[in-house]
Amino acid sequence: MKVERYVSKRTLWIIALIFAVLSIVALYFGTFYRFVLKEKYKDYKICKATVISLEEYEYEDSDDNTYYHYSAELEYQIDGVSYSQVTDDIFSVDNVPDKGERIKICYQKENPNEYFVAKYDWMTRSYLPLDNRGDDILFTAIIFISFVLIIVPMALDTDQVQGVLLGSGFLLMGLDGIVMGFLCKNFGMFFLIIFGIVGAIILYRYLFIPKERRIKEDEASEYLRLFKVVDIYQDFQTNIRTVVFSLPENNGSTQGLYSYDDNNNYFGYGDMYQIDKRVLQNFQETRIVNGSYTININGINGSDIQPLNPIVRKMFSLTGIDRTS
Repeated sequence: MKVERYVSKRTLWIIALIFAVLSIVALYFGTFYRFVLKEKYKDYKICKATVISLEEYEYEDSDDNTYYHYSAELEYQIDGVSYSQVTDDIFSVDNVPDKGERIKICYQKENPNEYFVAKYDWMTRSYLPLDNRGDDILFTAIIFISFVLIIVPMALDTDQVQGVLLGSGFLLMGLDGIVMGFLCKNFGMFFLIIFGIVGAIILYRYLFIPKERRIKEDEASEYLRLFKVVDIYQDFQTNIRTVVFSLPENNGSTQGLYSYDDNNNYFGYGDMYQIDKRVLQNFQETRIVNGSYTININGINGSDIQPLNPIVRKMFSLTGIDRTS
């Protein structure tokens, strides 16, 4: 794997170390601290409280987006004695109860005024405070671990290790989105599946494809460039149809325009192909097509203009026209 470093190895190791430390801290609060809370509240009893009223609180974030939290007045009875409590604004739009709804709380047997609104925790198999963000913190911890696995390969020089670590980082990120999306009932996390797919492809490449084959593929792909039809000119006097290709370099700048007389009407405007840029070095003659200076590539072997990889074509295509198959 060829890695272009824009920062020093030392900087990369420092960044990886920072994420590693953050991962450890987040893992503690996302896992072990939940068991600390379980032990703390092990003698609390569970009952149901009635929501008497709700109060809404409006907040704005740094981007001026408005969101709402809610507090609730609760009423519950323990051994024939009624208790009335007002919660903090621990409820969000997603979990705010209705007025009159009965919700679970946990209270201290010796002092029923000591209580918390409860939710079942899958990890500890116990009831913990509703405002415990263990799942969200665990999700973040796994993302940080993924960052470590993605950053470390940039500081290494061993091809196989780079690929396996990088693939593992992306795959872990995708699995994190799936599992935690289900657990947190936040299906927006599922977008991370894309990274998981990329990670699986990378892992497959570095675990099951021989190194010699990978090197050959990398050498070939290093010279492949997107070859896109950006103009078509029809000369009605000669009835010659000329297409103009653009060849952008990896940095996005356009290296040049290339023209080809398409007598078979094979190419369409917006079609995208790939070409080994070394093939184009054999052509030097220039000509003006529709007001633009181009390099004439008539005589090129048609097989040199290759259909674009279907996945890449889908990513780049803006026209919906597909004549590359």
